[in-house]
Amino acid sequence: MKVAYIGLGPQEAAALAFLVEREFKGSCIQVPQPESGARVEADVWVMDLLALGLPHHTPQGQAQLERWLQLRPAVALVPASDTSWAAAWAQPVGSARPIVALRRPYGAEAMRAALARAMSLAAADAAPSRSVESRPEPPRPAAPLPTAAAPASVAALSPADEASSVSEAQRMLDAAAREPGRALLRRMAGAIGSGSAFEMHFTVQHRVVVDPGAAWVAGNTPMSVVQRVSRSDALASVVSLRTIDSAQAEARVRQLRLDLMPLEDFVGALLAPPEARPQRAEQGAVA
Repeated sequence: MKVAYIGLGPQEAAALAFLVEREFKGSCIQVPQPESGARVEADVWVMDLLALGLPHHTPQGQAQLERWLQLRPAVALVPASDTSWAAAWAQPVGSARPIVALRRPYGAEAMRAALARAMSLAAADAAPSRSVESRPEPPRPAAPLPTAAAPASVAALSPADEASSVSEAQRMLDAAAREPGRALLRRMAGAIGSGSAFEMHFTVQHRVVVDPGAAWVAGNTPMSVVQRVSRSDALASVVSLRTIDSAQAEARVRQLRLDLMPLEDFVGALLAPPEARPQRAEQGAVA
């Protein structure tokens, strides 16, 4: 089974390739080469709708996807705060739409299940010999959303689990914030408790964006820096915290190419002793 992708950042694409080769024997990743203009033949597509300029469902956007896919199955990555695509695909139609919606942030098991479903649809396709030449060119992605190094270990959250995850993160922060020198944790706990998205600026270039409503955190600040600041009231005093809305939070992730991870995982890594912190939390950014 050939799997191709569009709109994924390099790290996320690498994680997808690893997952496909490990979990689906005989399957392979087809790497798109938009700069060459060459078409890619695939049985299943994985596409980031936000990176393709389709963050919310519209009749025009749906028609664009359906014209290009030509009934080929796809896994569509939808923004964390969007429910419009899933609602549209849940509507009764003449035959089942061969599109599997996967909400960000997702984990390896959620992607595996989505790919398995899409591949089963591809295997059941009664007309596998559609001509490549008859298909329109794929839509060109806008700046991709590089969500990145975390897919293989991020826990997939259903909407029902988000409140539980946020509550657990809040509980951990409240407990740790009782210790001296934890001003940053107290500010974070209060901001998360408000339910509104917010961003913290550690330097002009380094920030962390949090959306409690969607239970994710994104940032380009090394975890070691965030942890050090969280243990010093003096350092925490120079960190600015500003409330933003969910749309602005997603825009920050896309524009600044910030790495994404679930809120509970972020808080767990932040509060872990330095020697116990997961290796991936140290690799470059909050991811």
